[in-house]
Formats: sequence, structure tokens, C-alpha cells
Amino acid sequence: MSRKEPPFRELEQAYREQMAAPLAAAREIGEAELVVGIPFYNEAETLPQVVAQAAEGIKASFPGSRAVVVCAGAPVGAAALQTLEQLPLDGKIRKIAFLLNNRELNGRGWSLRAIMELAYTLGADLTLLEADLLSEEVDGRRRGFHGRWIQQLLQPLKEGGFGLTLAHFTRHYLEATVTRLLVYPLLAALYNQKVHDPLSGVMGIAHAQLKEFLEDEQVWYGDVGGYGVDVWLVTSAITQGTRIAEVHLGQKLHRPSAGKRELIFRQVSKTLFESYIAQRERLGDHRAALRTVDAYGQAYEEPLQAHEMHFRDIMTRFRQGFNRFYDTLLDKVLPEEARQQLSELAEAAPEQFRFSGRLWAQVVYSFLLAFNFRREFARGDLLNALVPL
Repeated sequence: MSRKEPPFRELEQAYREQMAAPLAAAREIGEAELVVGIPFYNEAETLPQVVAQAAEGIKASFPGSRAVVVCAGAPVGAAALQTLEQLPLDGKIRKIAFLLNNRELNGRGWSLRAIMELAYTLGADLTLLEADLLSEEVDGRRRGFHGRWIQQLLQPLKEGGFGLTLAHFTRHYLEATVTRLLVYPLLAALYNQKVHDPLSGVMGIAHAQLKEFLEDEQVWYGDVGGYGVDVWLVTSAITQGTRIAEVHLGQKLHRPSAGKRELIFRQVSKTLFESYIAQRERLGDHRAALRTVDAYGQAYEEPLQAHEMHFRDIMTRFRQGFNRFYDTLLDKVLPEEARQQLSELAEAAPEQFRFSGRLWAQVVYSFLLAFNFRREFARGDLLNALVPL
């Protein structure tokens, strides 16, 4: 039996109780000029290095500035939190680290909400990093995370009048497939914006924009409280008319978790579909010119990390999902041409398997329409059927 979610007001009360101590700590600090926020799960091995390098970046780029590093963790993050308690920082850089120690608040989105609220209370612009970022020295040059990212993400906010900056990483073609195959093309088609790396997890948010993101308490109740938060931030910024910039930061070295890919895809696609339904009235004329957001920095030309993808496992998952959902859902949602091509793929040998871009577009738009208009299908069932495709 699945666990029943608490009512919204009960969940909000639980969040408020968890935030009492961190907010008191922020009020004691007073004001800050910048906040570096790091949501974490239980990355005890990498989180201390990310915080230490962030502190180095603050001292190098913003000497003498009042800065606060805020780390908000999931209920399982006790080991990672302990490493932070033992990590000394420069006296001018303050630290607020805590867990949202309630299983109903277990998600990336809840941690980001907490960090944004603290940054807003401190009156500061915010840079968001990830707890599993890595770096390495190759031929005397550092690849991956560098403390200067903080300054690069904040500069367009402070000097260019932008409300949101997003990292644009140099990616291997098998990396970030949820972005490349779903989010990037849909943002371009539905929102008229070419945003290359909306799920990077590394971004800057101007202080005034924080208020816009925090305005609706109820939005965090669903998948925005989980992995859907990043795409929600981007679509919300677009519909609010926020100026968005992309910042080239080179490669993102981190520890990918293949086991999370389907969960991330499900939560991101659900949030993107729901956001479009809720925001479409504010999007204006779809015939307007497709826009590329402003870019800062220079794209890096460097060797890319190898990425493995186990194609036979993916094909097996596809065949199982296709056979499971064909009679109950796919036969009714997809056009005949798409059904026929998918049926052929389900029988194809590995060397003959070719899932074309055109077919994928037919699948995505068919599911988006069904998600929006076909009330005979539960939205959860639609997402379950889309994942293996």
C-alpha cells in the first residue's frame, strides 16, 4: 500500500517547524551580500570539498564581502552534515547547515526552497551548487568545479540586470539525456526559448527573483518539491518575463547515478507538462521568433569524459513497457503511424533498432495532449507508460 500524502496545510506546518532554527540563525547574521546554497542528500565524501572550494572562490572574487554558505539536506544526510560541522571556514564567511529532518520534506525542491528563503531573508543574491561536484587537475589546468563559478554566475545578476543565470556545461552526447531529448526541445517549442542546460543544478538567482519563486507555497506540494524543481524555476522565470542568461562553465564532473534517471525523467516530465498547462495563457504568441537566451563566457574545447549507456538493458526495458501498456493505453493515445513503428521496434534485433527523432516527437506531443485533455487516463498512468518509451 502506498504511503498517503499529508494535506497541504499539515505539510506546510511541518516545513515551518523545520525552518525555525535556520531562519533564526539567518536573522542573527543580519544581512549578506551573497549566499552560496548547496542542497545535499548524503554526499559525505564530496560535500566538504565543494564547500571548501566555494569558500575559496568567495575569498578570491569577493574579498571582504559578507557571505553565507547554506547547506540544506535530506533526512538521511546526517553523515554529510557531520562533515560540515567539522569543516572550518574563513571568519568572514558564515555557515548555516541543517537537515529538513522530516520524510515528507525529502526532495531536492524542498531543500532549494529552504535555501532560497534563507537567501531572501539575508537580502542576498544566491548561487546554487550541487553536493557531488568534482574537480581534477589535468596538465596544470583544473577541470570541473572551480570556486570562480560563483563569480561567473553572479556577475550577470549584479552587472547585467538578469534575474536568473544558468550554467551551460560542455556535455558528452550520452550525458544529460533528459535535457537533450525532452526539456530542451519542449522549452524551445512551447516557450520559444532555447535554454541549453536547464537541469544543470548550478545557477544564480537575483534577490528580487527569489521573492517571485517563493510566492506560491502550494507549488512545492508536488514534484516541484523533488527533481521537478529545476524545470519549474526555468518555466516560471520565462512566463514572468525574467531576463535569463547562460554562463559557460566548461565540464561538469560529478558522480552520476544511473538508477535515478527514470525517477528524474518522470518527475521532470510531469512538472513540465503541468507547468505548460498552468502557464500557457501567459506565454503569448507561439508564432513569435524562437529566442536564444543571452550567453556569458566562452565555450570550452576540451576532451569529454566517457559515458556508458547499456543499450541492451534500455531496449529490454522499452519492450517490457511497450508490451505492458500497449492494449491499455498506447493503442488509444498514439497515432497509428507511431503505434506501428513502435510495434516494429519491439520486435527488432539490436543492430536494427532505430528510434527516430520524428517518432520521439510524435510520442511526446501525443502524451502532452493526452495529459492535458484526455480525462479517461490517469496522469500517473500516462507518465508510467512514457518512461520506457
